[in-house]
Amino acid sequence: MNEKKVLVLIPARFNSTRFPGKPLAPLMGKSMIQRVYDNCQEANFNSRPSFQEGQISAPFNLNFDTYVVTDSTEIENHLLEVNCKVCRVDDEVSTGSERVFLAFKRYFSNKGYDLVVNMQGDEPLLKGAELRKLCLFHLENGGIWQLWYEKGIYLIRIFPVKTS
Repeated sequence: MNEKKVLVLIPARFNSTRFPGKPLAPLMGKSMIQRVYDNCQEANFNSRPSFQEGQISAPFNLNFDTYVVTDSTEIENHLLEVNCKVCRVDDEVSTGSERVFLAFKRYFSNKGYDLVVNMQGDEPLLKGAELRKLCLFHLENGGIWQLWYEKGIYLIRIFPVKTS
């Protein structure tokens, strides 16, 4: 059976103008960014994803790698203390998506990933099983999408990576 490699990059910055330190804000015993990271890691718990209790099985195994991309020493230190993988991009950028792009380009572009997900660092409610289903759908169907929460609805952005 084929394996598909999925890279999940979560941008997190400390110096937000609206809510400084938001990634480290406590949320039921963990920081928000740790909750997002842990939820993404849960996508690995089922290597053969399926929809609706096994009615549709994946034709391949999914293998997820998750990293938080930050420019903050506070966030980096916190995540290392709780055994999360962190990638530093200290460039001055205007969006988290730009930071994710730079991280991918510098550290991951030659690693053979089939899909790259830009998971927002303030999405602690999206669970690994849902992420797995979304990735399976996009690996089977292609497309470019973004994930964000607006007016009670999750909107999705997922980037297939073509290496040829």
